[in-house]
Amino acid sequence: MESSDTEDYQAKEKAFYTAMISAWLNTRLERDKQLLGLSVTAIGLLVTLLRTMGVSNVLQIILYGLALFAFLITVVSVIYILGENSTHIEKMLESSETESITLMYLDKVAGISFVGGMVLIVIIGMHSAMINLSEQGTIMSQEKSPDTHCQSRINNDSLNGVAKLRPQPPKASPTTPNTGHSATSPSATSGGNGSSSAGESSSNSS
Repeated sequence: MESSDTEDYQAKEKAFYTAMISAWLNTRLERDKQLLGLSVTAIGLLVTLLRTMGVSNVLQIILYGLALFAFLITVVSVIYILGENSTHIEKMLESSETESITLMYLDKVAGISFVGGMVLIVIIGMHSAMINLSEQGTIMSQEKSPDTHCQSRINNDSLNGVAKLRPQPPKASPTTPNTGHSATSPSATSGGNGSSSAGESSSNSS
């Protein structure tokens, strides 16, 4: 009875150990595959952004170049890791190697370069957003400046016209002497005198 329990325990222990080894290997392989896929996608995205949006200054060229270089290192490292895994397994089966220094170095390089590439992508996005924001501010200021000049001209014209609305003082009417009556009175008087003298002379002659 005890022997059967011991055999059952050993069988379960082997199954558990085999499952853990399989899960560990799958996790490591899946990590490398994910790094490879994400790095290739990031390279395609950066190339697409370069072709569609372009660059506006030297700093963007440097950032794009560093990000592409970082993801390229990740891709090359992971591809080399996938090829080196089979060699390491063969050496493990021959009991000639227990740990591969090359694989340890490549794992670190792939992880560091991938993280560096992601950080550079974030920096590129923030820098592009700042450039777009400054360009929009410049365009808005240029659009507002003609309106400001026109408004100032309109204001100046309207202020200049306000002086015409100022009330004017009344003009004093000049007093002209009535020369018409004074001029005609002597003639009329002389005319009257002449007619009366003519009447008198006619009466005397008769």
